[in-house]
Amino acid sequence: MTGNPARDLLAALGADPADEDLAGTPRRATAAYAELLTPVPFTPTTFGNDEGYDELVVARDIAFSSLCRHHLLRFTGVAHVGYPPGDRILGLSKLARGRTVTSALRGRIRDDPRTRAEFLALATTMRG
Repeated sequence: MTGNPARDLLAALGADPADEDLAGTPRRATAAYAELLTPVPFTPTTFGNDEGYDELVVARDIAFSSLCRHHLLRFTGVAHVGYPPGDRILGLSKLARGRTVTSALRGRIRDDPRTRAEFLALATTMRG
């Protein structure tokens, strides 16, 4: 053990940490893990719901990546976040490339659960 985890990992994998080709690897690996494990600053913004909007707000396809602590491997995915607004509406534009969708249903489609389910089922199958 050298006391340098990245050098020790190279040695454990059978690589020679003293090899000239690997001279900068411990520094680069440490910098890469530090970047991967440093969260992007995020300060949520809210707005008054002056119009009384009460339909579901959904931000879709928010890309994320993290690190498995057990294997030290990166994983990626997408998240979907939704909420019914109350007195305040959350500003979702800071969620990078996430796509925000809302609904505004009126009349029978809003009030009758069967009609609403039928409409949404048909609208979903027609997107493809």
